[in-house]
Amino acid sequence: MIIIRMWGGLGNQLFQYSFGQYIEKVGNETVFYDISSFGNSDQLRKLEISYLIPELPIKNVRFTQYIGIKNRLFRTLFQCTNTYLSEKQFSLESLANAKGVIFLQGYWQDKIYAEFFPKRKVLDIWRTPNILMQQEKIIRSANIPISLHVRRGDYFSPQNINIYGVCTEKYYKKAIDYIEFTIKGDKQYFVFSDDISWVRENIELPSSSIFIPNYEEISQFSYIYLMSLCKVNIISNSTFSWWGSYLNQHLDKVVISPSVWTFNSKKCLALDSWLKI
Repeated sequence: MIIIRMWGGLGNQLFQYSFGQYIEKVGNETVFYDISSFGNSDQLRKLEISYLIPELPIKNVRFTQYIGIKNRLFRTLFQCTNTYLSEKQFSLESLANAKGVIFLQGYWQDKIYAEFFPKRKVLDIWRTPNILMQQEKIIRSANIPISLHVRRGDYFSPQNINIYGVCTEKYYKKAIDYIEFTIKGDKQYFVFSDDISWVRENIELPSSSIFIPNYEEISQFSYIYLMSLCKVNIISNSTFSWWGSYLNQHLDKVVISPSVWTFNSKKCLALDSWLKI
């Protein structure tokens, strides 16, 4: 049995589910998902992917409910008869040599895994909640709809800004300048952010820009879906807007991404076809 930990925000959950689909198809294995950290060790996050995959197969383990000493203790007991593999330890070969239940923990942020996400299955059945239906209609009716995503929150906290604080005012100015200079036609900007006030005060946008309200009570996939409807995406270094761009079905889409994903790694999630700034 293979169990993959499901944790973090929706963007991470989409990668983790995609990785599970990769294991099932490439490794010919049945995969289950551990969701026991939600509401426990991962108190600030919700199991968002259940809105998309209601039949998610679940097998919970004990140690992911905890952090610190309890986590290490129960994980050690688990490993007495089973196998724990982190993302760095994982390979298809490691699965063949594993014992007992195989537990895989990581974020699995890789476009290789994203290719296994059932995008058509999800996009064909998704329905925008009524509270955002008017915004969807405006996006669909716009000539050149442009999504702009600004991730603030914990990215710009004192302990994280030197790691995740990539998308500054300068980045967004360069992205907007590029669009204004190279894309001709009637453009309409749609702004997605967890800090709309900061965007209004710091990002110079056309006065006609529309700020999409952030409702916590609805599935956050609604926002990913709305971003995917735009012809142009300006994303942040966040898997949230990454998925909005990845699921964008426009054949002539333009995606602008930061060239550096984090300050402490050379890895960048942007696809080769995306413009990197």
